[in-house]
Amino acid sequence: MLLKKLHIILFYILICCFMACKGDDNMTPISLNNSVGNCDIQIPAFYLNEENAQLSSYDAYNKVAFINSQGEEKSFQIGQSVKTLDEGLFEDIDSTKYCFTTESIETSLINNKGLEFTIIIETKPYFADVKSSLSADILKIFYNDTMNGATDRRLVFRKVLDLKDYPSALYQTTVDVPSKYFVDNEFKNLEITNFNSPVIRLYFNDNLGIVAYEDENKVLWQFSNKM
Repeated sequence: MLLKKLHIILFYILICCFMACKGDDNMTPISLNNSVGNCDIQIPAFYLNEENAQLSSYDAYNKVAFINSQGEEKSFQIGQSVKTLDEGLFEDIDSTKYCFTTESIETSLINNKGLEFTIIIETKPYFADVKSSLSADILKIFYNDTMNGATDRRLVFRKVLDLKDYPSALYQTTVDVPSKYFVDNEFKNLEITNFNSPVIRLYFNDNLGIVAYEDENKVLWQFSNKM
């Protein structure tokens, strides 16, 4: 009698195990997604290195001024730096979709004539192998005449702040300029990006920010002061 009861109990245990296993096989997989869409794999976020996670050239100031050879001055208001985490979706050659997040910091210099420089520091993932989580920290500067509705902002400068573990070289068009005299002063440790047909030419220094630029009318403007 006892043996028969044990057989019945064992039978029910086997039935339960079978149903549980079958249920596991038919479970709906967890859906991965972000604000861009659904993906197969979520990879770790790409963050800026701590030393690049600020716009030290402008963070402590409200205004920057430039002068030309005629003694005229242009002043730009410095906007508040804004840090964002942007979500993205990348589809690999094998159709695998990856969700990822990149960190960036942005500020703008705007004057009362509608001229605007937008400065962005961002992480650039290595999309050739995005699942490797390799990236570099990049600085870009865009120029826009907001009074001219026929044009959008255009890239006028870019440089690598930190190549980190990015496996290949980036932006070979950025050239070091040891020193250069502009309107009434000499500046050292400059960089310029030699685009083929730049809308303006811009010189950059890590400490001062934009040191000088040649506008769309070929007028040279040199950094004067910050306030």
